[in-house]
Amino acid sequence: MGINETIADTRHWITEHKLKAIGGLWGTGVIGSLAFQWTRPIPTQLKIIHSRVYAQAITLGAIGVAAVADIYERNATEEDPESKRQQDMASSQLEKAKKSGHIHHT
Repeated sequence: MGINETIADTRHWITEHKLKAIGGLWGTGVIGSLAFQWTRPIPTQLKIIHSRVYAQAITLGAIGVAAVADIYERNATEEDPESKRQQDMASSQLEKAKKSGHIHHT
């Protein structure tokens, strides 16, 4: 498995599991910043507060990156004619199923 496949697989997983990825990044940010703060000679309460603030900043960055990635993905999907065709087929099949009574309107 090449590096490009690994990157593509990772990007696909993150796209499918955005909240898990952001939550994992937040948890990693808290642990990492706590580890960093523990090396500093300040009171424990300040270490915890600083770690939480750093983790929130990391999370906001991750949400921003996720938003940009989502916009990029939507634009790439709209430009890809094969993907557009598949989406059109899926929506027409859904409409047919609704009309035939197999799927109830919500």
